[in-house]
Amino acid sequence: MKKIISIMILALLLLGSNVYAENSEATIQQKAEVSYSVKKIKAANEINETSSFYDLGVTKGENKEIQAIIANSSNQPIYVKSQIFTAFTNENGTITYNAKPKSISKSLKFKLSDFATIEASDKRIEVPPHSEKTVTAFIDVPKDVPDGVMLGAWYFEKENQVVENKEEQGIGIANKYSYSLAIKVTVNQEIEKPELKLKGVTTGLSNYRKAVQATIENESPGIISKLTVNAQILNEKNGELLYERKQEDMIMAPNSNFSYPIFLKDQEMKSGDYVLNVEASTNDPKWPSQNWNWSQKFSITKEKAQQINQDALNDNVSSENNNNLVLIGVLFLIVSGLVTLFVLIRNNQKKKRKKLKMMAKRKKREETKLKQKRLSKRQDK
Repeated sequence: MKKIISIMILALLLLGSNVYAENSEATIQQKAEVSYSVKKIKAANEINETSSFYDLGVTKGENKEIQAIIANSSNQPIYVKSQIFTAFTNENGTITYNAKPKSISKSLKFKLSDFATIEASDKRIEVPPHSEKTVTAFIDVPKDVPDGVMLGAWYFEKENQVVENKEEQGIGIANKYSYSLAIKVTVNQEIEKPELKLKGVTTGLSNYRKAVQATIENESPGIISKLTVNAQILNEKNGELLYERKQEDMIMAPNSNFSYPIFLKDQEMKSGDYVLNVEASTNDPKWPSQNWNWSQKFSITKEKAQQINQDALNDNVSSENNNNLVLIGVLFLIVSGLVTLFVLIRNNQKKKRKKLKMMAKRKKREETKLKQKRLSKRQDK
C-alpha cells in the first residue's frame, strides 16, 4: 500500500474566514529525509496577513499574483513539479487539497484550477544545491463569478524521489513527500447562508465495507464547517430502525459533494424496500445555526445485495466481537505468561533441590573419607 505524505501548509478550514493548518514544517527527521521545503510568500492585501495560506480578498475581474519559495538543502540539484488543484470534500467529511476529485458537483461553475495559472517556467522548477528559488502563479478572477469563496491549493512534488519503504503492522508503506499551499479566494464577501441538499442514495462498498451511502451536496460558494450529520435506515414496511450513523465536526468545500456512508457492520445486506432519513446541522459561526432534514425511499435487489455481501471485506465481525477477540488474546497472553513463570519457578526449585542433594552427598562422602583416615591412623599407632 502506498501512502503519500503531504506536508500540508493548509489542511482544514474550520471557521468561516479562518483556515487552520497542520504543522507547516516537517519534523527534524522528516527534514533530513525530504531535503526540500516550500513556503508561502505573503501576498498583497490578504484578508488575514498572518495566515499560513493565501487568504485573498478580490473583486470580480481582478488579477492577483501569488508567490512561493522552494528551498533545496541537499547537495544535488532537484526538480520540482507544481500545479493548481481545486479543493473538494472527501467521504471522511474533510477537505482534500492535493488531488483531483473523481467527480465534480454540477454547482461548481468556477474551478480555481481553471483561472489560476502558473508561470510556464515554474511548472517544472530546477533548484540548485543549497539554494532557493521563487515561483509565481496568477489568479485571474472571472467577471461573472458569484460572491463567495473559491478554494484550492498550489501543489508541489519533487521529481525522482527515492521512495522509502517501511513496514507498519505487516503492511508495506512507500513514503513520498509533497507540499500543498492552500488558496482561499473570497469574492467581495462571504455568502449570506449555506445551501445543503441530499442528492441521492446508493448502496455498495465504502473502503470495502458494506454501506448505504447518502450523497450530500454543498451547492453554495462557501465553506461549511462544524457540520453534523445523523443518518438512519428504516424498514419501509414497519418503520423499524435498522442502521444509524452520526458524525460531528465535519467540513465541506464550496460547491462540492461527498458520499456519507452508513455502515452495516456485521449485518448482511438484504434485499427490500427502505427509507433513508438524514438530519444535518451546522454551527459555523459565519451564520446563525442551520438545520436540514431529508427523507428518501430506496430499494435493494437480491442480486445487488448478494454481490455486495460477496465483495465486502473487514466488516464480517462486529466491533463488540473484535473487542472480545482482543480480550481473549490478552487473557491468553496473561495465562501463557503465568504458566511460563510457573514452569520456570518449578524448574528452578528442582535445580536447587538437586544441587542441595548433590552437596549433601558430597559432604557425606567427605565425612566418610575423614573418618576412615582417622581410623587408619589409630590402627597404625
